[in-house]
This record gives sequence, C-alpha cells and structure tokens, in this order.
Amino acid sequence: MTLADTYPVIEGYLGSIAVGGHIIFEDPMQFDQLTATLAFAPLGSLPSNQRLHADIDFHTIAWNFEYWHNLASFYDLTGPTELARKGDAILVTYKKSYIYDPPQQLDFTAQVAGYTGLDTLPGAQNVHTSDDGSIGSVRLALNYTNTARSLGAVDHESGIVANVAVEPDYSNGGLYPRVRAGLGFGFPLGWAHSSLWLYNAAGVSGGDPTNALGPTTWALWQQLHRQRRSPSLPRLRQLPRLPDRRHRPAGVRPQPARVDPAAGALRRGGKASLFLSFVRAELFAGALADVPASGPERNLATVGAQVDFNFTIALRLPMTFSLGYAHGFELDNGAGVDAQAQHRWA
Repeated sequence: MTLADTYPVIEGYLGSIAVGGHIIFEDPMQFDQLTATLAFAPLGSLPSNQRLHADIDFHTIAWNFEYWHNLASFYDLTGPTELARKGDAILVTYKKSYIYDPPQQLDFTAQVAGYTGLDTLPGAQNVHTSDDGSIGSVRLALNYTNTARSLGAVDHESGIVANVAVEPDYSNGGLYPRVRAGLGFGFPLGWAHSSLWLYNAAGVSGGDPTNALGPTTWALWQQLHRQRRSPSLPRLRQLPRLPDRRHRPAGVRPQPARVDPAAGALRRGGKASLFLSFVRAELFAGALADVPASGPERNLATVGAQVDFNFTIALRLPMTFSLGYAHGFELDNGAGVDAQAQHRWA
C-alpha cells in the first residue's frame, strides 16, 4: 500500500467543533485500504479527555477492522442525526456475498464489537447507557436486494429488499438477545421515474427491561445510507423522522411507506467543475404498533417530505444537498410529539 491522499477535515462532536486531518493508504486496486482521521476540539466546554478524536479503519475485500476514540463526524455539524459517541470501540466485521448477480444480491455480515466508556448507545443517539457504558456486541445479518430501475432513473423504482439479523449484546453480566427482520417492496407509478415503496419490520428482545439494552430501539423512518462509490445513491443522510422509541415488545411492526415523485435529471445546471445533476423529491409516512409484554399498546405515526439536490464538483465528486421536514404524532390522542427540518451536505 502507498500513500493515496491527505486532506484537512472539520467534524462535530457533542455540540463542539473539531479540526484535524484525514490520511489514506491503499493498493492500486483499492482492495486493501487503511484510513485514519485525527482531530482535536480546541474550543467549547468539553472535558479534557474528550477533546482528542481518532478513527482508524483498515479493510480488505472481506474484512474490516476499526478502532475509534471519542468518535466525531462531519454530519454532526448539521444534524439531526448524531453519529458522534464518547468512549472507545473496536469493531471487526466480515462480509461475504452468497449471491452476486446484480441487481440481485445476498450478503452475509458478521460483526463483533467491544465498547467502553459510552454514555449513549451506539445505535440510538437519544438513549443513554446503563452501568459503566461497557458493551460487548455481536451481529449476524443477511441482506437481500433485487431492485430495478428504468433508463435515466436516479434511484431504484421496483423490486424487493429483505433482511434478518440476530444482535445479542452483553453488559455488566447480563445477556440481551435481539432479533430483527424486515421486508420492503416497491413498484412504479403512472409517471416517469416515480415509485411507491412499502417497508415492514418486526423485532423482539429480551433481558432486563430496566437496562438500556433490554428494550428494542426503533425509528419510524431511519434510512441512513452509506453508499460509498455508489453512483445511484451518492449521499449520506438520515431522513427526518419520529424520535427513536424504546420498547420491550412481544411484537413491534413499523410500516413506513415512501413515494418518489418523478426525479428530474438536468441537462444544464452549472459548469463542468460544478453542476446540478438531478433533483429528487420524496414523500414518506410511517406507522408503528408497540405491543409490549405488559402495559397498554401504543400506536405512533410520522409524515414528511424531502428534496435532494445532487451536485457534481471537480468533474467527478458527487455531493447531495437535502431539505426535509417531518412531523411525528401518537395516533391514540393525536398529540404532536416532534417536528424537525434538515439540510445536509453529503
């Protein structure tokens, strides 16, 4: 591997701004790649032991090894999604494709992770940890996708996506098993490059319900894309959504739906070094039924909209600017519980 690139970075961490640098080592085919980001937050009210931030990642075709310390993220500068986490983590991930015949693909993922010093759960930004914040985690997952798109489309327009995952956690002598499954399908509507998608999911969990790891954490609309080197989804974003809800369910069934009106691919919109590629609109709604092992059932819902503006800079680098709004409410009493707007560079 040889040095491929270095550049400065700016990141967000728990309301503070960190500045630093990013470095990349890789082989010519990018099969093996080592990246490191080091940043420091000189201002703000952070404790001294949280001002240094590091994220070191090494991956091969099948394996990924990552260590982070006080994880910071550029996307925390704008919100509402917060990826930054206090503490330290080591993650080892293995991925294998059992079917690779695009657009049909079946992937298996296995991950073992250890966290220490956390004050927030790794996958739920508004759920604080119990005990000392030390967690051991295992994740085994199968993800299947078989989607299609028409000529000139900017996103998939029909097909099916499915997943199932077993995700046990261990903390402070207690085991917290969890199983999730999801099924989504879509079909085109009556005008060009428009489609309707329905997503369904269910999950059960066990363990001490008073511990933060005991309940299952759900979001009615939480679609965080990490599509590296993907020409069709060159974005990293999270749609505005109802805040995460924690449940100890006998069965939980979130059912989001998404409508993609026609996306316009633009012939003109700038110059060669900076131009607007397409504009994509999206309407979404979701409903979630909470059926706890004890206590009353709750029904929640969310509705919203988003517009994505896809740019290309420096002739080849994709960038997406998104504007969105969502409103969440409880169906039983009609009380609004959340409304938030988002704009984000990706």
